[in-house]
Amino acid sequence: MRSTEQPVTHEMPQPLGILAGEQRERAREYLEAFERLLNTPEPRPLYAMYFLVTHAIELLLKAYLTAHAVPKKRLRDVAVRHNLPALLDLCEEKHLPAVIDLREYVSTLQEMNKDYDFRYVTGYNLHLPPPAACLAIARALESAVAPTVTEAQMKATLDFAVETRHLKGKKSDGPTDRARGTNGMKRDLDLIREIMLALENSPQLNGRASWEGYASEFAKLEGHDDDELAYHMMLIIDEGWIEGEYWRTSGKFALTRITADGHDFLDSTRQPDIWAKAKSIAKSRGAETLRFAWDIAKSIVNAEITRHIGQIT
Repeated sequence: MRSTEQPVTHEMPQPLGILAGEQRERAREYLEAFERLLNTPEPRPLYAMYFLVTHAIELLLKAYLTAHAVPKKRLRDVAVRHNLPALLDLCEEKHLPAVIDLREYVSTLQEMNKDYDFRYVTGYNLHLPPPAACLAIARALESAVAPTVTEAQMKATLDFAVETRHLKGKKSDGPTDRARGTNGMKRDLDLIREIMLALENSPQLNGRASWEGYASEFAKLEGHDDDELAYHMMLIIDEGWIEGEYWRTSGKFALTRITADGHDFLDSTRQPDIWAKAKSIAKSRGAETLRFAWDIAKSIVNAEITRHIGQIT
């Protein structure tokens, strides 16, 4: 006899600060899609565009509330879930910085979308603000929530790393045997960064062909022999930051280019003070790993960008 019981789903716990960061990133994707459509010739898909910007605003408001530790259950309440004015009320209770005309736009969008007019054919003719004005409001809201979300995301990332550093597995970036090296070699985060900077300045790594050579030919760094350089270049390949392979028979590498992730690592750790601060924070949290230090560096850069934008707006 077939059981009539419904399957039970269990939601994995997630630090609210990390969730807030993910909500903001998703909002950015919707805004980017909206902006791309805004730059297309007439006639534009207006219903789709207004759905994108409305959902982006909803996610930004929820990101701000999540960063203030408002639980997910509260945000799923039917009175709040997709109610933009109600979400804005909660945000203002948490001292959301003022955004000019936000209340008016939120009320207008809510009125037009309360019956899901953007998603379904309802027979109503919608009268909405110009798309460019909507984008300006949404971008201003994004800037307003960014400092709070960035701070909450950074704190949650640090706390989560400390709480889970005892967990080890195949995908762990902790002090595994590979990181220590089977021959006694230890991973040097600074050396990895120096090698990446050296590779960035190599005109041969243009993606058009493979460049073959020993590690010391790719990165001429004083005080490091070929064995040490080769080991750390293998780690860089493991991370997916350079496209290439290592030939054990000859001891040579065949490299093609730096990947997108590799360029992101370089851009977020290029400033020595940011890199030093990221390593210091990671070490103080007992999780001095490459990926964790990079995550912290990215958070520091994002915080600096947000602060700079706030000064010029």
